[in-house]
Amino acid sequence: MSLPQRGYDELSILHQRLATQNRRIAGAFARSEQLSERELEALVAVMLAEQEGTPLTAGGLGRAVRVSPAATTSLIDRLESAGHLERRRGTADRRSVTLHYSPRARAVATHFFAPLGELARAVEAEFDDTERTVILRYLRRMTAEMEAHADRLEE
Repeated sequence: MSLPQRGYDELSILHQRLATQNRRIAGAFARSEQLSERELEALVAVMLAEQEGTPLTAGGLGRAVRVSPAATTSLIDRLESAGHLERRRGTADRRSVTLHYSPRARAVATHFFAPLGELARAVEAEFDDTERTVILRYLRRMTAEMEAHADRLEE
């Protein structure tokens, strides 16, 4: 690939193309489930927090998607009514409520994204362990830097 105008290198262009395709796929999922962009962002935040073992509270979700407490409550109510989210009371502290991706929503997402997972595994198989280690190191660093940059933009 030849270098385009504006001095962008191939890596920058591929980042942009990958981000664009990610948004297209996420948009298709959101449309299939009749979710707004903000609702999808909230579901992803809930899912990622669960995967990290630190489920979000309503306040944590509001901070994650940058909306007011009132808007967060409305967002949670809509997602819960649609069967995408569950509120769960804490066992140690019954006043504590955490948000969880519902089993129904997880099944729908798993079905929708299964072909993408298969594609990712096929591409990953083309690389040896050493290459995957470098790719993972790059993606971890780039993700951290992008998150930090996005945070600075929102200050």
